Amino acid sequence: MFGKVSRYDEHPSKLKTYRDVVGRSATPSTLPLLSESTGSSPWHIIMPLVLLFLIVTELCLLWAPSMFLGWLTHSLIFLILGAIVYHLCPPQWTERVEVNEREVVFEFLGFTGYRVDRIPLAQYRGLIPITHSGTASSGTKYREYGVALRHADPTKTVILSLSSIYHEHAVNHFAQLLNVKPLRDEKFALSLESKRATWRAKKDQSHAI
Repeated sequence: MFGKVSRYDEHPSKLKTYRDVVGRSATPSTLPLLSESTGSSPWHIIMPLVLLFLIVTELCLLWAPSMFLGWLTHSLIFLILGAIVYHLCPPQWTERVEVNEREVVFEFLGFTGYRVDRIPLAQYRGLIPITHSGTASSGTKYREYGVALRHADPTKTVILSLSSIYHEHAVNHFAQLLNVKPLRDEKFALSLESKRATWRAKKDQSHAI
């Protein structure tokens, strides 16, 4: 879901690897910072049905070949079953990220259930500057600047702001807001890239309260 990381603490350069709470302001003044993403994953329904289809088909061929309804009829039955299941229980997912004065909360609700991870701010290494180089759908290249809350585990690193306008004191601003130290060493800074400018379009809500 968040990309393949070759080793612990090695941060990939792809923007889509990271979750974010980027809101209306590049330098919000109050907490918590919130974002919510929603989407659909049809494969969460399709793959189990395909697997079930293959298993049942094999069992029918082995144990009751004379009663087997045939591939066409068998397929139609599972297509109807899949349509009913998809209609009654659409495979949608919702992910919510919250950064407050104590912790970062990751919540995920999907077809497989609900899970929540709470990461205390004390476990984060600090705040780092980031730059993002992207290519819009029109082919135009652009650059954005922001701040990220860096964790040793890249999947827990959170982007806090991202703007086309460079804010010289953005890292210090978030350091005061969250009471988390800024990381001055350049080796911790991130240079990210993406192919499209639509990485935030999936969000139904993205705001800093």
